[in-house]
Amino acid sequence: MLTDELKRVIKQIFRFFLPVKLWVAVRKIYVNYKKRQTYNLIPALKLLEVKNSPQYIISLTSYGKRLTDTAPYSIITLLNQSIKPDRVILWVGNEDKKNIPQSMERLVEKGLEIRFCEDIKSYTKLIPALENFPEDYIITADDDVYYTKNWFELLMVEHKKNPKKIICHRAHGIKVDDNNNLLPYTQWSFDIEPSMYYEHTFMSRAGYHMARSVFPTGVGGILYPPKCFHKDITNKELFLNLAPHADDVWFWAMAVINKEYFGEESPYIVVANRWKLRSIDPEQIQGENALWNYNSQDGNDRQIKSVIEQYPQIKEVLKRVEK
Repeated sequence: MLTDELKRVIKQIFRFFLPVKLWVAVRKIYVNYKKRQTYNLIPALKLLEVKNSPQYIISLTSYGKRLTDTAPYSIITLLNQSIKPDRVILWVGNEDKKNIPQSMERLVEKGLEIRFCEDIKSYTKLIPALENFPEDYIITADDDVYYTKNWFELLMVEHKKNPKKIICHRAHGIKVDDNNNLLPYTQWSFDIEPSMYYEHTFMSRAGYHMARSVFPTGVGGILYPPKCFHKDITNKELFLNLAPHADDVWFWAMAVINKEYFGEESPYIVVANRWKLRSIDPEQIQGENALWNYNSQDGNDRQIKSVIEQYPQIKEVLKRVEK
């Protein structure tokens, strides 16, 4: 069995020596092979059953070509978990009803629910679930990633130890200046992990971070307990105006200002030995990644600024972030 590090080295060797066109062709062959391999898991999938009250519901959205090109494969891995959720729900904008592929029918037979709703961009993966299942646990996922078989189990292990916390697989470390103002998003610490040695401490290549600096990112998957957000969480007019392209920013803000639920504690727990991202079709995602480019340049900073201006109590939270 090849280790992740060895796979990475082999990949870099191939990219260095192969001509670009040949590398793209090899990559495409591998992408299609992985898709076929994943699709062949469908017959062995067990039907989902609602067993818990409150329920544990995996929620995601998809749109356009992604409904065919990536979403079915991501959903297969979500249905193939070592511990089963009660439900897996795919939220699809009303205008995309015609784009549901036949492959989804086989997944519906295994328990997938497809629900149509207003298209509110990336917010569609969580907001409709909060509105329809306010008393249940919602676990968000993305439509362009393979989820390992123990992905949900790892979230649940931490959840059982911290039942009132928001549990995430992937997070960044917020950075502030000497005046407690947020530094630009590109200067934050990316992909922080829990320290092996210090409780409530996280590590990244940039050093150590305390729990109050945790900023979850949705692609890794996040478990949200009921009632963990500020009351404005589902206010479409607000979030589409303040952070139309940054759902992670809005969800973070609505958690950190909810003192009625979390008090003065950090809302977040980051899973140790976290799951590694594996894109279903990296070339396609890169081609569609105008949103990532917008946010990574300075779009995130502008949207964070707008949210903080609307909710100045966030500044009190930032004062407790370690320099």
